[in-house]
Amino acid sequence: NWGRKVRDLLDMSPFDHRWMLPSKMADSRMIWMVSVNGLIVDVRRMPREVQEEAYRKGLIPYVPADGPPEA
Repeated sequence: NWGRKVRDLLDMSPFDHRWMLPSKMADSRMIWMVSVNGLIVDVRRMPREVQEEAYRKGLIPYVPADGPPEA
């Protein structure tokens, strides 16, 4: 179907922070879930170093300790 082709072309997946409204990011639990040593954790509750690494890998939209970027 056409929707599937668009999602594949744009590399879209559910809960992908690249396709979320910036105003909704802070409230979304799913975009902050990452795997750390095989465990799924909310990166907002992890040390800053873990947050920075997740950001460098593109797993989260910004470092939560710094707050959302200015628009």
